[in-house]
Amino acid sequence: MKHKNRYLIGGFIVILIALFSVFGLASAWGTPDESERTFGPRKHGRCFNRGPGSKNVTEFIMWRIEKKIKELDLSDDQMEEFNAIQKTLETRINHLIDERKLMMDEFYKEINKEEPDLKILKGSMKEKIVEMSRFMDETLELIFGFYENLDQDQKAKVLEDIREKFEGYGK
Repeated sequence: MKHKNRYLIGGFIVILIALFSVFGLASAWGTPDESERTFGPRKHGRCFNRGPGSKNVTEFIMWRIEKKIKELDLSDDQMEEFNAIQKTLETRINHLIDERKLMMDEFYKEINKEEPDLKILKGSMKEKIVEMSRFMDETLELIFGFYENLDQDQKAKVLEDIREKFEGYGK
């Protein structure tokens, strides 16, 4: 009986410590509202809201692309081509974000019914997978088309960045 009481009291103490830790952190930093959550660590003042349908995702992606493009020292023609690709990517990413929000709304609406029809959700998910696949294919074509128009030094910089990014991967 003594051993059971020790385990019970020990478990109770662990639970109390965990609860006080959680509530202590929540009171110190506040509870994270969906609109206040950030994606990834804050670096250089850059982060974005990962809430559903956040347009800041697009801003973050475009900021990362622009940062790398500046290193390539593009010619005027290349910059013009990049600007066209950039506008296309922004439009496509925003469209995907809007579609994801609609899909999630549809999912929550269906799943919260008294008797949800999962076949409807399955069909919807399949459509979204096909749409995402098409988006990735078209985006890869845009990126590799742009890559082919770079000169040899610019291509070397791009490959160096890719190799650096994947250094140590799979070792």
